[in-house]
This record gives sequence, C-alpha cells and structure tokens, in this order.
Amino acid sequence: MIKYEEIPKYFFAEKRFFAEKIIESDDKSPDFFVKDNKNSYLVEFKIKEEAGGLTQEREQTLKNGAIFSVEKSLDRNNTISGRISKSSEQLSENIALGLKADFRIIWYHAVGRFPEVNFHQIKSTIYGSVDIVVLGENSPTLPCLYFTFNDFYRYKDF
Repeated sequence: MIKYEEIPKYFFAEKRFFAEKIIESDDKSPDFFVKDNKNSYLVEFKIKEEAGGLTQEREQTLKNGAIFSVEKSLDRNNTISGRISKSSEQLSENIALGLKADFRIIWYHAVGRFPEVNFHQIKSTIYGSVDIVVLGENSPTLPCLYFTFNDFYRYKDF
C-alpha cells in the first residue's frame, strides 16, 4: 500500500512529469518540485483525514453495541484555512531554496471514512461556496462560488 505522502510522486510519474521530493528541513518549504516539458511547479501536499480520537470513539461505541453517529458541518473550516495559510507560506519560501517555478500548487487530499465531507469542507473554505436554493416547482440547489469569505480571495496575489 502507498503511503499518503507518496501519492503526488506516483500521480505525476503516471502523467509523465518529473517529480522530486524536496528534502525536509527546519525551514519552511514545499513538498515537491515537478517539471514537464514546458513548466515547473512547486507542490505543497496536505492530507485531510478523520481525527484519531473520533476513530477510537467510534470503535469503542460500536464494540459496546451502541449506535455511533457523527454530525459534520459542510461549511468553511478554520482548521483547513489555517493549513492553507501555512501552505502558502511554504510555497512562498521557494526563493530562499533557490527553486524557481512557473506555478505553485496546494494539493489537499481528502481521505478517511468520510472523504466527501472533507472534500466539501475544503471546497467551501477555498471557494467560499454555498448551495443556493432556487424556489420553484422542483426547488433545485445551485452551487454559488465566492459567495462568502474564501481563501482564494484571501490569497489572490499568491
């Protein structure tokens, strides 16, 4: 089984990109330097997974024969926003490392028991997306991007 940290390396290799893991140090730095025939990319890789305490609580509850339920908000998440802030700092430090790149990418990978929920929280945080209800016969909902505070606006110069 692949370790989560290795996912970008295999992804880029499959797409025929050159991907090199940047050696970790005490300085802030991105995780990968990637090149193709035209461009270079700095990639900061973040993983969003279920908190360990929740996993243990679920296992204990189920072991005791009880029903375990979880309620999660799909709204903007301040923890995700904080990690995006740190990621932008790490990607901005590329000059100190002597790495020049055409593009800087934050790869946020949702894993765990509810990856769809994690994905929705990430989307709400970076895009400020909200589902808008259209009143009418079938009352569909439509996604509206940049409706509320969002990190893409916050880091628009990034």
